[in-house]
Amino acid sequence: MPYTIDEQRFQPMTVASIDMLSLPLSMNKQITKIIAKAKDPATGGQPYDDTDILYFRDARFHNNLLHDMVSRNMLDPSLVILCRSIGMNEAEVTAFINRYKPVQRFGAKAVASGEHKYAHYEAKVDDFLALLDRQDQVVQDKLHALVNCKNDRQSPLEISAHGNNPALVRLLIGCGATIDKAVETAVVETRYTVDSPEQIAIQKLVGVTIEPNSSADARNRLSSGGSLSSASPVHSSDSGETTYDDSSSDSDLTDKEDFSPIKKS
Repeated sequence: MPYTIDEQRFQPMTVASIDMLSLPLSMNKQITKIIAKAKDPATGGQPYDDTDILYFRDARFHNNLLHDMVSRNMLDPSLVILCRSIGMNEAEVTAFINRYKPVQRFGAKAVASGEHKYAHYEAKVDDFLALLDRQDQVVQDKLHALVNCKNDRQSPLEISAHGNNPALVRLLIGCGATIDKAVETAVVETRYTVDSPEQIAIQKLVGVTIEPNSSADARNRLSSGGSLSSASPVHSSDSGETTYDDSSSDSDLTDKEDFSPIKKS
């Protein structure tokens, strides 16, 4: 772990505590299934410390829990992890996540022309970043360590930059994630439509400008030494049974078969 947990200030996040959260079924199942797979010797998993799973690393991808959630474009589970990492207890996390009206299943419609489809998460991101601003330096340093912790190759922000959720990208940047060359390249090489509202929003957050309708070859040339403009980090200042709209179609960067959303029958 990149820091030492002060047990008097920070409550560890355990498998049991996740199960106790009053969160949508798909969120609990998504997290606990990843943990079970990572721990299963049959899949090459390794034992980890059950008292704190923020930094467990799975054997296949060497991801911690935040890496795994971000790789599926899942904002709410990522937010649960970030809330727990700054010391919020189970009741506080549950209240924070569930205070927002659930969005429609499999993607909410943009409410305004040109607005990206994850805009319904922005209020939640705003509130968390405002909460973070009120934390002391020790708490903020701990969170910075988490959001900048790399697996064998990538940071959570680099993984998210390959995705399609601007609200998640803004959340990570607001938590102190570093925008480096690898992140800029990830935006250029994204497999999603470059001119979409989602990708335009991510480009603005990261500080990368891509010409509209540019070809994949042109984007690859940019990523290997073209005109990527750098920018400073942008710091801006669902309850029930709903499954995630952000894990339904935009989140198969790792194990789609194993980690597809859980649907209630």
